[in-house]
Amino acid sequence: AGPSAWSQLEQAEDGPAEGRVFLVGAAGTGRIAGAARVDAADDPRGWSEALEEVGSMVPVGLTCLGACYFGTTEANAASELDVVARCVPKTLDEFYVLFKREGPVGAEARRLDPQTRRFSDAPLKVRVADDEVESETGYLRIQLEQDLDLVYDEKSRRGEALDRALEAAAETIEHGDFEFLRRPRGGQGQPRFFSSSLSDLPGDDAAGTLADPVLLELYARSGGAGERSAPILRYEPTSDTGFESESVSLQLDVLASVPRGARFDEGSRAAVLARLLSQLKRSKGEILARPSERVFRYLHFHPPPLGHTVTLLYPDASPEAEDAMASRRRGLHALLLLPLDRPLLRISNALSFGGPGRFPGKLLSVHESLGGSGVEGGRRSMVSGPYCYFHYMQDRFDDAGWGCAYRSLQTIVSWFVLNDYTRASVPGHREIQETLVGLGDKPSTFVGSKQWIGAIEISFILDSLLGVSSKVLTFNSGEEIPTRAREIARHFETQGTPVMIGGGVLAYTLLGIDYNDQTGECAFLILDPHYTEDEDLGKIGAGAWCGWKRLGDQAAAGGDLFVKTAFYNFLCPQRPSTV
Repeated sequence: AGPSAWSQLEQAEDGPAEGRVFLVGAAGTGRIAGAARVDAADDPRGWSEALEEVGSMVPVGLTCLGACYFGTTEANAASELDVVARCVPKTLDEFYVLFKREGPVGAEARRLDPQTRRFSDAPLKVRVADDEVESETGYLRIQLEQDLDLVYDEKSRRGEALDRALEAAAETIEHGDFEFLRRPRGGQGQPRFFSSSLSDLPGDDAAGTLADPVLLELYARSGGAGERSAPILRYEPTSDTGFESESVSLQLDVLASVPRGARFDEGSRAAVLARLLSQLKRSKGEILARPSERVFRYLHFHPPPLGHTVTLLYPDASPEAEDAMASRRRGLHALLLLPLDRPLLRISNALSFGGPGRFPGKLLSVHESLGGSGVEGGRRSMVSGPYCYFHYMQDRFDDAGWGCAYRSLQTIVSWFVLNDYTRASVPGHREIQETLVGLGDKPSTFVGSKQWIGAIEISFILDSLLGVSSKVLTFNSGEEIPTRAREIARHFETQGTPVMIGGGVLAYTLLGIDYNDQTGECAFLILDPHYTEDEDLGKIGAGAWCGWKRLGDQAAAGGDLFVKTAFYNFLCPQRPSTV
């Protein structure tokens, strides 16, 4: 989390001057988990709205801790402190102002007491959240589905009907007498009331992690002298053409970040209920903006540059409708200081919380378990993002001896799928062959054959099925490959996609390079599609089916990896610049 939060602050410092950069973290810790840039008016109301906007997206347990003013001159610092003291809401307990870096993950800060509007006399040290803090943090997830029934007599009054439905739902939450029940993991057993800490729960230590949060549900207790309940209205659609009626499903979904040893007490419960109410309130604009949609869900995201999750409302949209939301996504990327050239907040990016993966039964990112390359003083340039390892004999399809380039193509397509650049499925051998025939590259007899394909054919497939363009690096011999290590490294640094190695003898997938530009020493991270056994990471590592290789090394299946007298094509897919 630390380096991620710091990279956000560095981007904020280097980016446009418009907007204020607010810091996100856990209250009382002085540790920063992330940042967001909001265009806020420099007055109490403007800052309150900005802080509410940022706070509504982060988990319960995190809040706006301060503001970042890196790059501010000493001459301007005093006036900036005056703005902060005037604009910070008194509802906060603390507020930090960062002016100057201290080391790789620290900063010098001034602490404001919002009640007295006074700053600490001496500068304080704050740090970004680190792995130790993350290991002590647990996660709770609370879901609540609301059916909003709207009846209105004119299109222009749909907003008023939505207001009434949201107010009724809020009334139920505000005045309901609720307890929280914990759903057993795996759905086995009866739900139990939850008021303990995560560390007190029975079972393995994985419970309550971000990948597997503890699921809680609201339980309305019956009885009691002061019980209040919202009225239940039933209606039947009228035949009067002057009226419209519709039902909108709104699925609230709150994620709470809590210290593993902290009890889920009254304050914690109140914070969760307050966030449910906030989600109700903030849903109005999105529902009104998309009148044709009938289902809306709050989804959770954890894009790699962020040190915390964010929660956003999306319609349960068709692919076409999601494409139309590109402008909103660009705005969210800018707000959260995320890069503007890759998809990080699409519906497919949302956390699945242990749900089935997109490639069940197959191994992902098998290189992550490897050790070093052995290159002294080298710089690693690697594939960026997950991929699936496709190889011979998978899915009970015998392609041994001819399908290595097909499998390399499938690995590359899986990268585009897993990194949310496409909704396309990974093509099988027959679909690949039919596509090439349809493009006029191969005769009809090619379909169903065992003929090889190479880098050029793969470029045609990527363009046809994904709309992805490619560059081809051509080498006259295997000996030439290390001499162009800098060019290969540049691909991984700017594109980050897997590279298909074709030409010469056999096809491989290149996942990275470790290169010392002073000595010229380099090693290549090779993913070998000629592996024929089951999905066993131990066998793959032991057999060097994924491993660091150098010129002169043997391939895992035998023979020279790079034949000195053969030519090679390195197919380098170009990542689309999109959100």
